[in-house]
Amino acid sequence: MPSAARVAPWRPGRPVALGGGWSGRQIPGPAADHAEVAALGPSASKGLSSDNGAVHAPLYLVRHGESEWNARDLIQGQTAHPGLTAAGREQAWLAGERIRRDLAAQQLAVGGITTSDLARATQTAGILAEVLGGRVRADVRWREQHLGDLQGMTKAQARQRAGPHGPGIDAGESDGALRQRMAAAFEDLDPSAVQIVVSHRRALRQLTAHLLGLADGEQIRIPNGAAARWRAGDLHWLP
Repeated sequence: MPSAARVAPWRPGRPVALGGGWSGRQIPGPAADHAEVAALGPSASKGLSSDNGAVHAPLYLVRHGESEWNARDLIQGQTAHPGLTAAGREQAWLAGERIRRDLAAQQLAVGGITTSDLARATQTAGILAEVLGGRVRADVRWREQHLGDLQGMTKAQARQRAGPHGPGIDAGESDGALRQRMAAAFEDLDPSAVQIVVSHRRALRQLTAHLLGLADGEQIRIPNGAAARWRAGDLHWLP
């Protein structure tokens, strides 16, 4: 089993903030299956929605492209170093192109890109910045769920470790803590500018469940390179 270069797990430092920032009416959207900051000019405001005078620009959620450990079926969690494969770089580029077309239809420009600081996410964010413009900013709160001793194992090894009575995750981050972390990071985004967030499968499942008012996100499929638009309570996965 390869050694997993660990980063210190992020620990939530404050409660979930609701009622401000990006919070909006929760309307379920379709299920998923599949640099310098660009200033918003006068024409960009055409695509912005408002609520009692507050401007709400779209937020785009992107899962990183395929990583070297995805290709090897290894559990990553918060392992820092696995980078993108050639397929993963192409997925990131295609995600950028889908967002570019969506923004062009609304006459909008990117206000900024926020990413997990793990390599597979920062590399994806860099490719998105090439396609879309925008300064990339890393935020540790957008990291994947910490999966304790399972990090670095194959999924088959993890199933053996788990046994029939539970997930067998030692010293990992709970789903509840992850959901709280996602909600807090989400609330700190600027709702007045177009934002792109690059994160991870488990992290984005919990955020999506939070946004849609679901009990959990276990049934939400978010493949590598998937991109979704969130605005005014509506979640739409870009084809």
